[in-house]
Amino acid sequence: MNPGIKIAVAGLAREGNTFAGGVGTIDDFRTNSFLQGDEVLEVGRLNDSLAGALQVASERGVAVVPTFHARSISGPSVRAEDHAELKRLVLDGLTAVLPEVDGIYLRLHGAFTAEGCDDVEGDLMASLRQIVGPDFPISGSFDLHTHGTATMAAATPMIAGFQTYPHIDMVQTGRRAMAMLIDAIQGRTRPTIGFRKIPVMSASEVHNTTTGPVSEVMIRLHHIQSLPGVLDASIFCTQPWLDVTDFGWSVVVVTDGDQPRAQGYADELAASLFDRRERLVVHKESLADALARARDAKGIGGPVVLGDGADSPSAGSTGDSSVLLQAVLDEPIGGPVLCSVTDAPALQACVEAGTGAKTTVKVGGTLSPHFFSPIEITGTVVSFGDNSSAPDGRPISTGRFAVLRIGEVSLVISELATSMTDDRLYRAAGLDVDGAWMVQAKSAGQYHEGYEHIGSELIDVDMRGPAQHDLLSLPFSRIPRPIWPFDPDVERGF
Repeated sequence: MNPGIKIAVAGLAREGNTFAGGVGTIDDFRTNSFLQGDEVLEVGRLNDSLAGALQVASERGVAVVPTFHARSISGPSVRAEDHAELKRLVLDGLTAVLPEVDGIYLRLHGAFTAEGCDDVEGDLMASLRQIVGPDFPISGSFDLHTHGTATMAAATPMIAGFQTYPHIDMVQTGRRAMAMLIDAIQGRTRPTIGFRKIPVMSASEVHNTTTGPVSEVMIRLHHIQSLPGVLDASIFCTQPWLDVTDFGWSVVVVTDGDQPRAQGYADELAASLFDRRERLVVHKESLADALARARDAKGIGGPVVLGDGADSPSAGSTGDSSVLLQAVLDEPIGGPVLCSVTDAPALQACVEAGTGAKTTVKVGGTLSPHFFSPIEITGTVVSFGDNSSAPDGRPISTGRFAVLRIGEVSLVISELATSMTDDRLYRAAGLDVDGAWMVQAKSAGQYHEGYEHIGSELIDVDMRGPAQHDLLSLPFSRIPRPIWPFDPDVERGF
């Protein structure tokens, strides 16, 4: 037991996408997770990093003091005044309990952007460091897609990131971050950090940590992490859809009091990633070929799942593409099809029409008209639902939704964009996922984890949108140059 040790807990999590339409607001957080005081501990009941952090605190007899936690689904940069208010709520909550705590644990994402601020987490951590002074222990857990910056590394050495993609180690990451923090508070370790930025970017479909180039470097990372005196290590395959000035992957290694050693390991891992850059190329199938495979499969062995990563809400896109929907309406595949679209006006039109009504609506292109255009469809309103319809208690942040049946297609029209990394939205809508011939998953790679036990085939489809795999055709204007793949001849620089 550790009588008297207390750790303040706070969180702020959002993944930005600067190519998505519109602007994020504080309401995006209020509709997802906006908690104060003891309510924050409810977040830890889920399969996330805060759950792991709380586990370690409990196991080691350390008291936690919850303050403030806000989280939203990924999306466009947040309005400047709302960013300022979120930052104030985090800092005010922590400042209020500082006299009674021995350290601070932060549950962050790492790729939050706001108007006028490319690095929300770095800005928050630097401001917190000014408040608490140079020696007060702070640790944080981060997503693998963190936009890692020197500002973050200067604010605290205790940085722990997810080591899996698709993400399955959130709990373990929280455990690592909290264990580092408690050990530092107890004086058992003196964490020091090695940080290296890498002039490399790629779409997230090749960030896989079970196969491919990143997985090879992860093997070495785990070996380094197991060595005496090494406290933690993280590779950050930065969220690729950020037009920011400090773009690029990064590596963090934390050692016990030996900064040169930490930097040496960070440089080694960074060099290994850089040397594999030519293999970080995403190959996807054409929509026509993917639909043909779904027709041929005829639902045998489960649906063919088409990954529409370009419109992935969990990658910050807006969910309002109707391109795949139009394709299956133009050339039906011969069996049940499940699709989704985010479109609040179309949802409202369905509500006004009522259950059982046949109605004509325009869907798509309401949020990212610079990528997507509306199409007109006629169908029958089958049912309605909302956030409370989530199966098995798993949360969905759709607002209201409706199911519109158009021939063989069941279209879920949601009020808000929601994660499509698994089938929970379709099941919440009462749809037969297992009996479908084809299912649309608006997810950039991460849907593989959620659908591998359901789908007969998982196909990443070549599409365009705010989260598309073809980075070279996106309108980047602020990123540092040279950087791969924009500059094929870029040198490592370290």
